[in-house]
Amino acid sequence: MRIIYVCNEYPPTTHGGIGVIVKDLAEGLVEKGHGVAVIGYDPFVKIEQQKYENGVWVIRIPLKKFKAVRIGRFTFSLEPILSRRNLSNQLEKLIKTYKPDLVESFDWSGPLFYKPSVKLLVRLHGANTAHQIYEKKRPSKLLAYFERKNIKFSDALCAVSRHIGNLTLRALHQNKLQYTCLYNFVDTSIFKRDDNVESDPFKLLYFGRIYSRKGLSELFFILNELFHLNSNVYLELAGSYTDEYKEELMNILHPDQQQRVSFLGKIPHSELPALINSARLFVMPSRAEAFGLTAIEAMACGIPVLLTDKASGPEIVEEGKTGWLMNIDDYEESAIKINKLLSQQGTLDNVALNGRNHVLNKFSKETVLEKNIALYQSLIG
Repeated sequence: MRIIYVCNEYPPTTHGGIGVIVKDLAEGLVEKGHGVAVIGYDPFVKIEQQKYENGVWVIRIPLKKFKAVRIGRFTFSLEPILSRRNLSNQLEKLIKTYKPDLVESFDWSGPLFYKPSVKLLVRLHGANTAHQIYEKKRPSKLLAYFERKNIKFSDALCAVSRHIGNLTLRALHQNKLQYTCLYNFVDTSIFKRDDNVESDPFKLLYFGRIYSRKGLSELFFILNELFHLNSNVYLELAGSYTDEYKEELMNILHPDQQQRVSFLGKIPHSELPALINSARLFVMPSRAEAFGLTAIEAMACGIPVLLTDKASGPEIVEEGKTGWLMNIDDYEESAIKINKLLSQQGTLDNVALNGRNHVLNKFSKETVLEKNIALYQSLIG
């Protein structure tokens, strides 16, 4: 089987969850003996690059600058159209030479201008239009058009959670369409318990992108309550951030409590397991989380997790059995819950073990990869 992934954030270039997932899928398929190519824009290349990366044929296309068109007093940018048409043209050239059985793309911003000449699967990670619902903002009509267009000319859809699948189709007014739920996965041979790393009984950890959509403002208001309840607890945050947003978050805290929060910056993926193992509780307060890859990475390491009760949180953990859920809008209640959990070391250990086993059964690389392969093969026929 041969597959082409369309991905504009294939690591090591600047990437988020989509890039990580595509890389894991691509390299996992190669390990299973399948052929995989990836094509997409990369803002850091000046000329097109083509090379094998861990067995995956990766084509990185430079971002072109398209001139704006001036009509009377108005200036119009053709970039949204021309960049998508160029990507579709480059994809079609690759299809002719690589001869894939299937192309997989994504929903965010609707990256393709026209339907490929082979079957197309679109994975719903969370379209821009869907995310605007979280933030109570008016979505871009142009992006909504492209996202709806990409979904409509797909041969099949899959989604990284039921939450984001339902939300995306509702946001784009495509409720009648069907999708297959294929959760993200974690390599449990890499993310695992490390007995050589001692966890700090008072250390909370958050890792991932540090920006407003992740519910971090609410978390800092919770910390204001928590720090008054427990003089030992502290928080470390790992991930990229802006100085402006860091300052905004720190200003939420009482001045005498600010030293109990540390911003570690972006941590290399290879160093994450050790960092996770050093914590006692992972917190994910995100309001807008299509799936929550960081949550299952923490669970795979045998660290208990406390997730938002919104978005996809309830699909990942069962309250009190494989993790916990919190209402991030109730600062006092959440602070009391965290403080109580940190005092119950035996309960934390039991739930952490259950969480690791839950990931092995439901979110492990081997389990989810086989489900992806089964879907691909059913589409190929």
